[in-house]
Amino acid sequence: MSRPASGKEVLESARRSLLKARTVSELRQAQAVFLPLEFGLSMDQVAASIGVSKGWACQLRRQFIRSGGTSIEKKGKRGGRRRENMSR
Repeated sequence: MSRPASGKEVLESARRSLLKARTVSELRQAQAVFLPLEFGLSMDQVAASIGVSKGWACQLRRQFIRSGGTSIEKKGKRGGRRRENMSR
């Protein structure tokens, strides 16, 4: 048997984020928190319903809870030189 879902303190934030989500990633992150708490789904079921792997669903959920209930956008593009000739 799996352990009960944590994060009840951010359930209302997740509910609001579901309504205000502007991108697919924001929606998935809010769903990863909302579905287990509201409907008692397992992480396997949540992952299947939002279209990501179980590990990624757990990561989305953990990020949302650690941020205190705010959706986290992905980091910007990485810096540095790519596909450039290096000087000698």
